[in-house]
Amino acid sequence: MKVIILGGGVAGFTAAETIRKNDKGCEICLFTEEEYPPYYRPRLIDLIAKKTTIEDIYIKNPEWYKDNNIILKLGARITGIDTALKKIICDNREETGYDKLLLALGSYPFKPSIKGIDSKRVYTLRTARDAFEIIKCAETKKRALIIGGGLLGIETANSLCSLDVKTKVVEFFEYLLPRQVDTEGAGFIQKILKNKGIDFMMETEVEEIKTEGDSLKVMLANNNIVETDFVIVSSGVRANISIAEKAGIKVNRGVVVNSRLRTSVEAVFAAGDICEHRNKLYGIWQAAREQAIAAAENITGKDNIYRGSVFSTRLKVAGIDLTSIGDISGKNCKQYVFTDDSRNIYKKLFVRDGMVKGAILFGDTGKSLKIQKMIKNEIDMSGKEREIIEGERSQEQ
Repeated sequence: MKVIILGGGVAGFTAAETIRKNDKGCEICLFTEEEYPPYYRPRLIDLIAKKTTIEDIYIKNPEWYKDNNIILKLGARITGIDTALKKIICDNREETGYDKLLLALGSYPFKPSIKGIDSKRVYTLRTARDAFEIIKCAETKKRALIIGGGLLGIETANSLCSLDVKTKVVEFFEYLLPRQVDTEGAGFIQKILKNKGIDFMMETEVEEIKTEGDSLKVMLANNNIVETDFVIVSSGVRANISIAEKAGIKVNRGVVVNSRLRTSVEAVFAAGDICEHRNKLYGIWQAAREQAIAAAENITGKDNIYRGSVFSTRLKVAGIDLTSIGDISGKNCKQYVFTDDSRNIYKKLFVRDGMVKGAILFGDTGKSLKIQKMIKNEIDMSGKEREIIEGERSQEQ
């Protein structure tokens, strides 16, 4: 059997590793557009801050692929898939056949419709190449504006601060990290980051980016104008579905899969950011790993039913230790809160029908894995809510 994996992120790597564990004899080819072997994408932030090197963030060193008889094709741009003839086509017109195909093409940075967003010195951060371009710019340019106050925007701002770059963040919502925390938790985070020297412009958005000499003038919806040296757009991602769509594979916001991670074409599977399961796109490292393991096991003849992942994100920068787990919308939930201002601790638990549905843990994330298991296994924790959230000062809302 010959298995082709398209994509060198965590999903692609994990699938290759799992397939090889399950089948010592099959042929595995992993194609990636990047010139580097699979690496820990979340650590691009450390790369920008010059805390690490690209080699240090490889998931495995290049020799590992040779030792495990995995063909690694770097700099390979796929332009098409012929599902009838079971082959992929590269931009150099090279064609490669397969018996099973895994789509792990990930996602690309979303750019809002802003006039001037494609100007020079306006960057996105998704790949190692993006990180190196930002590093080079930051060597001489010391003013940055980040569009987006989500996880990546905040992590990027913190990294730039470590390079003595004066950084401003523009966020459309009234508080930071609207997908991960509530207003109270965001207040703690913003206070810490502001003390580090990061400026915030909340409840506004960028309308235009103008180039004037060596500077960029950023026009905001609130009529303010910010002069900066470079801009980083951090406005979320979109699944890389175009190749699958052209091949006639069913897509929605992502490539649609069933609970065995199979697409609408029997020999084609999907995992990671590109994958849409039960109308959900996860876009997180852990889900990509879980999907890749399930897909790889089904590719090698096992029967692994993927039942979904628990949303869990973590931010650990600049004295901030935050974990957000599950559903924090609060819909039809009882909410249990624990705070300790002296230690900058803020925690909130969301419970519905005795079962934990979500949690915000700021300053004390020790129970994050335990809570994640409670959510995934739908354990009835009635009467133990205060014990979970911890502390006598907890209160039901």
